Amino acid sequence: SGKGVNEMASQNTLCVGIDLGTTNSLIATCRYANGKIITPVKKVARAVDGKGVKRNDELLPSFVYYPQNAAGGDATPIVGDFAKAQYVSVPYRVAKSIKSQMGNPGVTGLQDGIPDKSPEEVSSRIIRHLIGDLEKHYAEEIKDVVITVPASFDPAQRLATLRAAELAGVDVRNDDGTYNQDILLSEPEAVMYNILNQIKNGEYDANLSFDTAKKVLVFDIGGGTL
Repeated sequence: SGKGVNEMASQNTLCVGIDLGTTNSLIATCRYANGKIITPVKKVARAVDGKGVKRNDELLPSFVYYPQNAAGGDATPIVGDFAKAQYVSVPYRVAKSIKSQMGNPGVTGLQDGIPDKSPEEVSSRIIRHLIGDLEKHYAEEIKDVVITVPASFDPAQRLATLRAAELAGVDVRNDDGTYNQDILLSEPEAVMYNILNQIKNGEYDANLSFDTAKKVLVFDIGGGTL
């Protein structure tokens, strides 16, 4: 529509899911068409060098680089491939594997003076990058998101994830002001929902039938969190 982000009105027409990963993150949309639920993973733009050259890819490295400007002050943080590349030369200005620190009071490994002081602040940069790219694509403000978390996340880690989403602009509150835990989905559950949907759509060719009750074990092999 050509609207700027500030002019967008939330239309609640997008169903959006985010895998906030230890190593890589991604974002997917959900739509209903021809009797099927379609959940394509979207390609997200990210900087690949210091000149601002970008490329699109589904997996966004969960790295945040905090550069300095010519005057030695803090410049706008960069998320993704270029941030990952900078870790070799300036690891003290790059946050990585932040998911493993969720629930902690501070961020380890970063230089003093970095503007983001908590794991949720760093994670919010990744969430905001994913959502921001999707907002540009659809010219629509995105406020409602489901985020996957490890099944082992304790209440403090889940709360930190909700705070990160809130900092990124996601609507995470109930009408009474409490946090809405329903926007967090455990990763093994997400796998099962996806498999069930693929079976329903005729896309999953495996000897797995749910015609009768059974127990199914899901083992989630993550990039940094199992």
